[in-house]
Amino acid sequence: MKRIVTSVLFALGLAAWGTAPGALARSDRPEPVATDAQTETLSAIPTTAASANRWLKQDVYDTAGNKIGEVDDLIVADNQSVQAAIVSVGGFLGIKEKYVAVPINALRPTERNGKWRLIMNATKEILKSAPGFKYDRSQEIWTAG
Repeated sequence: MKRIVTSVLFALGLAAWGTAPGALARSDRPEPVATDAQTETLSAIPTTAASANRWLKQDVYDTAGNKIGEVDDLIVADNQSVQAAIVSVGGFLGIKEKYVAVPINALRPTERNGKWRLIMNATKEILKSAPGFKYDRSQEIWTAG
């Protein structure tokens, strides 16, 4: 035991050799500096904000309560605001579905029986007759098609 204590004290003495008095109390490591990731965080979420989960994969209903589609994607513009939603309409289990872009302000989130729903002032027929889009996986963008 005496050897272990002596060895530890000797090692500490070698580590302190040539350092200024009191240097053992501080670290020679630099103080952490704030990174961009640390300065780009929020301390609170705006109270008017909603999670994207309230929108993505949610059914879209017409004003009469009929299901007319489902939100498949949200389109974020260069100014970093959500501009549009891609709504899938028609088809069955992903077959022959049509994807249309609708302005985000055309969808109104409402609550019914404790569940969130998206209401749109359109019919399934209007969405089916709208221009369609296809997702280009290689470029990760929606293109006319």
